Amino acid sequence: MELLERIREHFERSGLLERGMATLRAQTLRELLAKKYLAKEDFGYWDYKKHANADVNLLLDELKRALNTHVNAKEAYFLGELGKLFTVYDESLRGVMKEYGELAFDDVTNLLYGLLREEISKAFLYFRLDGAIEHLLIDEFQDTSIVQYQILLPIIEEIRAGEGVKAFKTLFFVGDVKQSIYRFRGGAKELFGYAKKALHLDVDSLDTNYRSMYEVVQFVNEVFQEKIKGYEPQKVAKEEKTGYINVQMREEIEPLVLEAIGVLLKEGVKPKEIALLVHTNKDAQLFKGLIQEHFPFLHVRLEATLKLIEVRSIKAVISLLKYLYFGDELYRAQFFVLCSQSWDTPLHQNLWNIHETPLVLVEKIIRHFGLFDGSSDWLAFLEVARRYDEIESFLFALETLSDEAKSEDTEGLRVLTVHKSKGLEFEHVILCDKLGRDNNRSDTLLLSYDEVDIQGIYLTMGGREAVDTLYAKAKEKEVLLSDEDRLNALYVAFTRAKRSLFICAKKENSTFEMLNLTPLERGMLTLSKNESIVAQNEMALFMPQRYGSQEVSKIEEETSEADVSSMTFGIAQHYLLEMWDGFEEQTLGRAYLAVCNRFAPLLDETALHALYQRAEHLLTCKEFLALLKGAKIYKEQPLMYQKERKQIDLLLEHPDKIVVIDYKSSKRHSTKHHAQVKLYQEALSQMYALPVEGYICYLAQEGVELVKSL
Repeated sequence: MELLERIREHFERSGLLERGMATLRAQTLRELLAKKYLAKEDFGYWDYKKHANADVNLLLDELKRALNTHVNAKEAYFLGELGKLFTVYDESLRGVMKEYGELAFDDVTNLLYGLLREEISKAFLYFRLDGAIEHLLIDEFQDTSIVQYQILLPIIEEIRAGEGVKAFKTLFFVGDVKQSIYRFRGGAKELFGYAKKALHLDVDSLDTNYRSMYEVVQFVNEVFQEKIKGYEPQKVAKEEKTGYINVQMREEIEPLVLEAIGVLLKEGVKPKEIALLVHTNKDAQLFKGLIQEHFPFLHVRLEATLKLIEVRSIKAVISLLKYLYFGDELYRAQFFVLCSQSWDTPLHQNLWNIHETPLVLVEKIIRHFGLFDGSSDWLAFLEVARRYDEIESFLFALETLSDEAKSEDTEGLRVLTVHKSKGLEFEHVILCDKLGRDNNRSDTLLLSYDEVDIQGIYLTMGGREAVDTLYAKAKEKEVLLSDEDRLNALYVAFTRAKRSLFICAKKENSTFEMLNLTPLERGMLTLSKNESIVAQNEMALFMPQRYGSQEVSKIEEETSEADVSSMTFGIAQHYLLEMWDGFEEQTLGRAYLAVCNRFAPLLDETALHALYQRAEHLLTCKEFLALLKGAKIYKEQPLMYQKERKQIDLLLEHPDKIVVIDYKSSKRHSTKHHAQVKLYQEALSQMYALPVEGYICYLAQEGVELVKSL
């Protein structure tokens, strides 16, 4: 600030006009960093030019160096404090994960990376894995993160070396850097080029588009050939000039979207063959309401990533719960508005007992106001409510609930975000502009990479690029990468279309601005053929060669209703035991509730009660409980043995032995039961350097019998 004052004094003495002097005023360093003259080499421009000399230009250089020292010191302090906070956060997170037995998606990758680096014998693990893995294919490789790549790298290098159990091994990376749109969650498309060079891989370019019709492919080539670096035009599988393109631009895009839907429906296109691609979940919600308002007969299927607590009817129930607990009238009004009723509708608070469990209270609200509409989201919300014993902890937990709402069904016009559409294809695509403006807010930290190696971590500060060369280069690179992300997202959206592509763009502040689109209409709109008719008329009968198969005993062609019921009962029994946490009395009720939710439409109350009773018998079986004691419990474990897939009902790991248990409901085929368990024992004996015991657990109505394998 002293240097700035000396610069001001110079220009004041030399007679600089007031408008020039105003630009030299700053109360804080943040204000100072925003000054445009910091980006200039000297004061040899604008009003400053005739008043500047070598001395004041030297002061400007000194000011820049002082600001550079300041921003780097501020960054060092920030990163130091952030490191302390991260340590506390990491320890707390691990404690919560351990307490609830839950891992977030990223936690799985990060914990595995940490384990392999610090806590277990990495060499031994990869040696074991290498013995089992002969061929590795990584799909969507452009979305692989650097951490994921580092985890897989020892296996990749072992395969490339061609050594191990078998000499012939294969490695495939499949992907398209033009479709890299997940950088925000760690995807690094640069890995493609890096892996190619580091591993000396051969590259086979797939240049033919088998999805889209001629006009769609040609349009995509025209738009992106000059925009995406290294773009290779796609070839068309069929050269017939089919397909349809429609690009329109207006001030408001909503009418364009409705017109496009109207055109497709008028031509006889089925709603389920139409996809409306949007850029944000908020836009998806708005367009769903707009379409249903203008086409009341049309069913709209929303596939946006929507949190459970953002579903309108569930949000209404949460508002009512807040009113009952806090007593704030605003929550009561919000409940009725969300239920499409007048905000001043009377509510008798004495009808509700807030001391009941959240599950009971939520169920009563749903029933009383007739809110259940058949959506599976209600069942998911009730499952969440079941986790809590009182309303206070439930309400506070909802503030951070990240559970997602489910897709509503499988029919109807689909509305989804561009990111959600990746990997999918649709007969007819309507791609629309963003309804709002882009969010230009930058992240607090800026990370700079050289291919896969991190080069720097910078604290984002406005104007820092003018006084910090390294930061300026990192920011410039980040801007280029962000532009590539947006361009790739548009490429993904364009290439989802098979038959027709409608683009509804705004004239100003458009997401499509970088593509330089102009209004056009090209080709002819056609309908897809009925697939079942094609299959009947044109598909030849395929007779495969017989290479041998597992022997299966002959069964009757017609299964009786009793057999089906018996099979369903058996499946439900296994599901109950799988859901039963720790085989403890207090957790049996929760497992039984899960069974009822899943099998109530298939089994009557008598059968469901019988399931509960049979499981309850295990609590009094001393032999079974003795086997559980001190063991690590694994349920429904898949097993590949002798080229067949098996499923172990219960696997118990003890320090000195392994126990495998198979559940059965009757002794009718006891010989086969023993043979099956014997097979499990043989397979597990090859995997563990421990003795393996086998048991058959017969769950009957009258009790439990645990029989050791012969």
